[in-house]
Amino acid sequence: MRNFLTNKEKEKQVQEDPESIFYYESYLDHYEKGHTDSRFSRISPLFLFLFILPAIFIFLLKTIPSTGIYFKIGLVLFLEISTWIMDLWICRALRNKNIILLWLIEIPLVLLIFFSLYLTF
Repeated sequence: MRNFLTNKEKEKQVQEDPESIFYYESYLDHYEKGHTDSRFSRISPLFLFLFILPAIFIFLLKTIPSTGIYFKIGLVLFLEISTWIMDLWICRALRNKNIILLWLIEIPLVLLIFFSLYLTF
């Protein structure tokens, strides 16, 4: 079973029912029609936390030297990748339509990650 439509099928389907849920608009079609999204449409707490996390680790490396350096570097890499994957997954699940719900879901996750870092170090 095909999961995409040819150009003729798209045109036929749009003519029959312009608001059909089966019309899959490609990214190129989307931007050719002038529907450009702003660069800041996907700002979320986890996305912002990705940029703050290295600063937190540098601070924790300087202040609390109780664990090994290799453990800390491995932990920061693991947290960066897993936080990025969680952010992409949640944003795609909500399709960036409900920004308030996105923030209400992600803020507790950021606090949980920060609290677990505090307990780890």
